Amino acid sequence: MTDDQVSLVNPAPGPSFSDDEESAFSSPWPPPTSETNQPPYQEIATQICLLNEAFQALRKHLLVVQDRHIQDTQALKDEVAALTSKVALLETQLQHQTTTPASTLPTPQQQQQPPTWAQKAAKSLPSKPSTTPPNKIALRAVLTKRDCTIIIERDGTALPDNTNTLTICDAINSAIKKPLIATIEFTTNYHVLLITKDNTPATSVLKHHRFAIEEAIRATIPAAIGLRKDEIWHKVILHSIPTTSSFTTVQAEIEKFNPGIHLPCLPRWLTTEAQCQNKAASAIVLTIAGKDSTDKALSKGLSLFGRKFKVQRYLTFGPDTQCNK
Repeated sequence: MTDDQVSLVNPAPGPSFSDDEESAFSSPWPPPTSETNQPPYQEIATQICLLNEAFQALRKHLLVVQDRHIQDTQALKDEVAALTSKVALLETQLQHQTTTPASTLPTPQQQQQPPTWAQKAAKSLPSKPSTTPPNKIALRAVLTKRDCTIIIERDGTALPDNTNTLTICDAINSAIKKPLIATIEFTTNYHVLLITKDNTPATSVLKHHRFAIEEAIRATIPAAIGLRKDEIWHKVILHSIPTTSSFTTVQAEIEKFNPGIHLPCLPRWLTTEAQCQNKAASAIVLTIAGKDSTDKALSKGLSLFGRKFKVQRYLTFGPDTQCNK
């Protein structure tokens, strides 16, 4: 063997290096291992599970919202349908009330057909009482005498001896061209009462025939000063009225500056005249005709002498009156 062949078989040992010299030639990055290359699968799986749970919860919430929306929409549709039917019914009723139904003439066959035994028996049976609620027409059947009375006010003087009730009645009925006045009565204060016939309300007669009645009573009833419906009188107390004012002046002021207020008689002092002499002002008692006028005076007061006066309800006390506890 030659020297070259021997060197290939047993190569000569190379130079020796120290630990620091070997580290200088080594790679700066650590050698790859199986732990550094493995991805964090556990964390990714946990995140996927959380996302899946959130997605399922959101899906359930959206389904609930969708169901509620469908239910609300259906309920609104039902309400709209109900309101539409009500409006259509009201329009039909309004058209039926405003339009007059055309009268239908019976056909020749209906005119020639004789009534059956069932129809004859139905006519002979007593009619059943109506179950419909009472209306305005039904209420007119229960009018009181006060509702049918018209008062002709006079100045308090006695009527002439030749005053005839029949003459007064005929004159008024001829003036209104209808026999609406049935009887004539006289009061102790020499007023005249006109009683309407049947159930004719006095308010209706005055509303349509006041002018004709006034013209008739001027010619038949002397000293007539007013015409009004018979109403219930109510007493009230008016405070702080000057004692120098006369009752006639107070009555005129109240009726002039308070429309709708009628005093059928003169006021009077609440106390005696002797007690009012040493006072600058005192309370008087008024008699107002009609409940509505009385309530208006109690709530708003009365205007006279250029100012507003307070009104209080008059309470009657007697020896047998007991206080409510």
